[in-house]
Amino acid sequence: MNKAKYLVAAILVTSLTAVACSNDPEPAPEPTSVLLAVPVDTATPDPTSIPEPTATPEPTTIPEPTPTPEPTATATVTPEPPDVLFRYMAGVNLLNAAQYDEAVSSFDMVIRVLPEMAKAYHYRGLAHYNEDRFELALEDFTKAIDLKPVFPEAFKNRGVLHLNQDNVRQGIEDLEEAIRLFENQGNLFAAAKAQSILLSAVGS
Repeated sequence: MNKAKYLVAAILVTSLTAVACSNDPEPAPEPTSVLLAVPVDTATPDPTSIPEPTATPEPTTIPEPTPTPEPTATATVTPEPPDVLFRYMAGVNLLNAAQYDEAVSSFDMVIRVLPEMAKAYHYRGLAHYNEDRFELALEDFTKAIDLKPVFPEAFKNRGVLHLNQDNVRQGIEDLEEAIRLFENQGNLFAAAKAQSILLSAVGS
């Protein structure tokens, strides 16, 4: 019994000693200060600008080859206007000199170059008339009138030709038209001559 008490007492003493020891604890170590690294405010880099796509150049148009012009056919050489004027004046002089065939040749050249020249037909008609080529003369007088309806000399000479061929009615009509045109132009002398021819035709 006592042995048991001693055992309990021993246990108590041991427990108390442990408690006493635990009541005088060693000083606790101070906590070590932890330095927190403050992150540096690193500047966020600007986003890299994306380059705009370069426009693809359009393909260069390849010019088509220029066709080589075909050689121009060599035209027949015709006299220049000064030469035509010379030939016209030469024809008039030949007509006045009664060289009718030569005059016809000169007027032929003029008409080839200037086919609308009424006077050239008229003078060639006079040359034919004086060589008794009346059909050719009639054609030229008529052509001159067609090109120039106000051509009193052509009407007068065609009227005379009609009278000489006994085409009296046509001759009178042409002479009357010649007189009217001469008077409209103020050429009273020529109108009087045409009137004289008309009176002779009517009187006969």
